[in-house]
Amino acid sequence: MWFRAFILACLALLSVVVAQPRNANVLLIRILLEQQSKISLLLPGSHAALYADGTTFSSSDTALEWRISNLAGDIGIEAASGIFDTGKDRIILQSNAGYFQFGNKLYRGAAMLLARDGQVMLVNALDVEEYVRGVIPLEMPTNWHEEALKAQAVIARTYAIANLNSKADYDLCDTERCQVYGGATAETPRGDAAAASTRGLILSYAGRPARTYFHAESGGYTASSREIWGGDLPYLLARPDPGGVSSPTAWRVTVSPATAQSVVSRFVNVGQFRSMRVLDRTESNRPSAMEIVGSAGTVRLTGTRIYNLARALGAKSSMIDVVSSNPLIIEGYGNGHGVGLSQYGARYFAAQGYGYTQILGYYYPGVGIGAYAVQ
Repeated sequence: MWFRAFILACLALLSVVVAQPRNANVLLIRILLEQQSKISLLLPGSHAALYADGTTFSSSDTALEWRISNLAGDIGIEAASGIFDTGKDRIILQSNAGYFQFGNKLYRGAAMLLARDGQVMLVNALDVEEYVRGVIPLEMPTNWHEEALKAQAVIARTYAIANLNSKADYDLCDTERCQVYGGATAETPRGDAAAASTRGLILSYAGRPARTYFHAESGGYTASSREIWGGDLPYLLARPDPGGVSSPTAWRVTVSPATAQSVVSRFVNVGQFRSMRVLDRTESNRPSAMEIVGSAGTVRLTGTRIYNLARALGAKSSMIDVVSSNPLIIEGYGNGHGVGLSQYGARYFAAQGYGYTQILGYYYPGVGIGAYAVQ
């Protein structure tokens, strides 16, 4: 692991007094930006190219566009005289300016290029604190209340650290499958302020980084981790969500017969699809059992497969109801899986005068907050 231990507060979040860490060391995280046959990126000003062991094999005093390809498992570099085979499966490009450009975006830190499966991976290696700055504005509007932004900063940092994996080529991707990350180009002053004011702080449970799942809007009641994914985490509970009660986002999806048949067939074998209905619900008003009827019989669907089916059919959240089977029409409330922090709920609490530790304490009851330490 990149880190040695976590310095955690012993008090509950609702009453914790947070001490900011000083002179924290750099904790590196690696974000996959792209994987394709060739990668082109710009290194500004003075920069160097290094092998994985830190040995410099090339340097330049001026800006240079690097064109990288996969040469039978090695990193190849295009030059005027041809393609130079580095003889290595990875290199690191590091600018003295502290950033590089890929496409129309700037990224802090270094660029790692890895030859994998006939393609080239571009991985951004940077301090986790700088990473958080590039996440906040893409996961929450930065014109929202500063306390909501601080809560987002803490859970983004915690999520990142919880996913560090030194045995893998990278730790996280840059899409919503992980956390949306846009590099330095995405940064905003208010997002930066939220990151700076919570610098070094993470949530933990039983001495480990907590799993800080979050979503846009719960529909009025958050879901437990068990009902959505089957894993039982004691701090990811079904809880009333005041921010989504007064005006939850309602939506409706009409599914074509061909899509309904194709999707349902991936989950159950009932022949020609005819109908589906909700049989039972959880505490948070999400389906816990559904009946699916087809020409070949009837199947009862339970647990996490319901959420996966709903998402495959185009549902925007896990709080759903089936209002018609022919055509198949699904209605629901909220946006996202419903587990953990509701971003609109955090916005509501912040507007009511609650601080970010109180917001986090509500959505992740029983966790601690404190500063991480690095080797």
